[in-house]
Amino acid sequence: MHSATFWPCILLILTECSIPSRESDTSSPEGLVPRSICFNELLFNPGEGEIAWIEFYNPSGHAQNLTTLRINHRYSTGRKGIPRAFPAEKPWLNPGEYLVLSENTEKVLLGYPWGRRKAFVETPELPGIYKNGGCLLLEDLSGNVLEELVYGPELHHPVLRETRGVSLEKITPVFPSAQPSSWISAASTAGFGTPGMKNSAFLAPGGQNAHFGFYPAEKKPGGISMQYQTDKAGYTGTLEIFDPEGTSVRVLLDQQTLSTSGEIYWDGKGTKHQPLRAGIYGFSFELFHPEGKTLRWTAATLLLPASP
Repeated sequence: MHSATFWPCILLILTECSIPSRESDTSSPEGLVPRSICFNELLFNPGEGEIAWIEFYNPSGHAQNLTTLRINHRYSTGRKGIPRAFPAEKPWLNPGEYLVLSENTEKVLLGYPWGRRKAFVETPELPGIYKNGGCLLLEDLSGNVLEELVYGPELHHPVLRETRGVSLEKITPVFPSAQPSSWISAASTAGFGTPGMKNSAFLAPGGQNAHFGFYPAEKKPGGISMQYQTDKAGYTGTLEIFDPEGTSVRVLLDQQTLSTSGEIYWDGKGTKHQPLRAGIYGFSFELFHPEGKTLRWTAATLLLPASP
């Protein structure tokens, strides 16, 4: 087992390496699209018993008339498929609203039971979606392409060995769908998909600062809650817990893909799920980004005795 000494403070260490990043940088405001609907999430390679689905989102301040739009796909030859209308029962997409299209809502929710049901609308047939990759189009009634999404396994997080059942999420909705760096895998901590909900990889156009801390400030017996936030999408994280003597007692996260913000709860139990005694426990939270950036926090806090 690892051992370490912790003091009741929080440290932040940032390390950046010169590993090449993706071609485009989504932190630049130059890529904003003044459109009221966009591709926002896609499951193109479903797991066993699952089916494909597409999520749209309206990031604008006004409603979008869906009857004026069509969904299509493009073959590898460049030829377009047959354009498909949005379901008639959903003629408008309001500001800040999500829309998930699938051929069977119940099948999707079996794989993602936390999905927001009221965002789902069934359609008789989705455009061509292929597990090895393809191209989706959003068109007007004249066939002009408004949005184009070229998707494939290469857009997934590089640490994932298995991508079946893992959706692709748009990091910042207002950035172009055609830009590869706009997309990344849904986090494992979010169940690998967030249909009808804010994406686990979501970042506002202005970005955000990284932090880690305990929440709430007042301690509750028998467990500890933590909150974190990252400065970009795509981190994997390892969270290890040490007892008052500095001995490792639990690895709560082990190189898991993370949401850009979230909460983590430790139930006060060790590796074998045995209750641990009260005392000061140390936490080591290390995040690694494929571009080479590392975030490290070490902190300590009091674990109160569990209630009888």
